[in-house]
Amino acid sequence: MKRLLTCAACLMLFAAAGCAGKPATHDLDTPEKAAVETTADAHKAVLKTLNASIAPAEVFSAVAAQYKGSVAFIDLWATWCPPCRRAMAEVDKIKPALQQKGCKFVYLTGETSPLDDFNAMYKTIEGDHFRLTDAQFKGVMEKFEVSGIPHYVLIDRQGNILWQHTGYPGNDEVQSQIEVALAK
Repeated sequence: MKRLLTCAACLMLFAAAGCAGKPATHDLDTPEKAAVETTADAHKAVLKTLNASIAPAEVFSAVAAQYKGSVAFIDLWATWCPPCRRAMAEVDKIKPALQQKGCKFVYLTGETSPLDDFNAMYKTIEGDHFRLTDAQFKGVMEKFEVSGIPHYVLIDRQGNILWQHTGYPGNDEVQSQIEVALAK
C-alpha cells in the first residue's frame, strides 16, 4: 500500500510540474531556408516543415521570421506529455477569439513525439505545426533554457520575444499576455 501511495504521489508531482526535458548544445548556422506548408485540413491545422539543414540554434529564428507582422503564441510540446495535451484543451477555449484579433498559434515538437501519434494529433489542433528534428527541438529548448514542457513563447509583430513561461499558467494569464501584445 505504501509503495502504491508513493507511486501515485510521484505521478501527481510529475503531472503538476510538466514534462522535463534536457537542453543540448549545437552549432550555429543561418536560417535562410523558409518553412514549407505541406498539409492543411478542414480544422485549419497546418503542417509546416523546416529544412533539416537549419542549425538547431537558428530554428526558433527561422520559425519566428514566418510570423513577422503577427503576434504568435508558440507552444513547445510533445504527444507523450499529458500536461501539454491538457493545456491545449484549455487554450482551445480562448483561441477562436484571439485568432479573430490576429494572434497565430504555433506548435513545435520534436522526434520524441512518435510520427504516427503526431500525425493523428496535429490534425485536431488548430494552428501551425512543426515537427522538428531532435537536434532542432533541443536547440529551441536550449535557446530558452527550458527544463520542461509545455513551454510557451509569445512574440510580437516585429518578432521580439515578449513573454515565456514553463507550465500552463492558465487562460487568464495567456489571454492577458496575448491581448497586451495585440494592442501594441
